[in-house]
Amino acid sequence: MRDHAAMLLPPWRAAALSGREREVVALIGRGMPGAGIAQRVVLSPLTVEAHVGRAMTKAGADRASLVVLACQYELAALPARDDEITSSTRARQSSR
Repeated sequence: MRDHAAMLLPPWRAAALSGREREVVALIGRGMPGAGIAQRVVLSPLTVEAHVGRAMTKAGADRASLVVLACQYELAALPARDDEITSSTRARQSSR
């Protein structure tokens, strides 16, 4: 039997992430691919991958562990509908 307590990540790992990194990790936690994240938050796919890379470095985690992090700290509790986007993304879209 596996020790699930050992799979939990300490809170400082989530706290170390910037707001944008938390947003990207939350979408990873919901199973969204990089291209979908880029479209959702209105960033290039390369910028999204840069955020993912920094999040992995700061959290000391691989991509799969970012999913655990998102679920563990409820980062994945973002709005479920794609038309419900963050205020920062909404502001960027309206300035275009």
